Amino acid sequence: MSFNEEIYEIVHNEPAGQWELRTRNDNLVIGYLSYEIVDAEIYFTRLTVKSEFTGQGLAKALANKALDYEVAKGEYAIVPVCSYVQKVWTERNS
Repeated sequence: MSFNEEIYEIVHNEPAGQWELRTRNDNLVIGYLSYEIVDAEIYFTRLTVKSEFTGQGLAKALANKALDYEVAKGEYAIVPVCSYVQKVWTERNS
């Protein structure tokens, strides 16, 4: 299943150090991808999506959005600590 932009949105919440997956109709945060910046590296530490929203490709969309942003920005070396982000990062670079 693919990410439906009419139902969900992905927002970069820099003050919180995370990317958030939200429902468009009520702005409810249903998932997030946390990160930490240390020197010249960005560590993606945890990705979670509420269980009732799994199986829709939302985690992958969230990971890809954050990775796309960081690759385009080119400011930090990407370090995928979270196993799921590591899987997505490996798929993108193989």
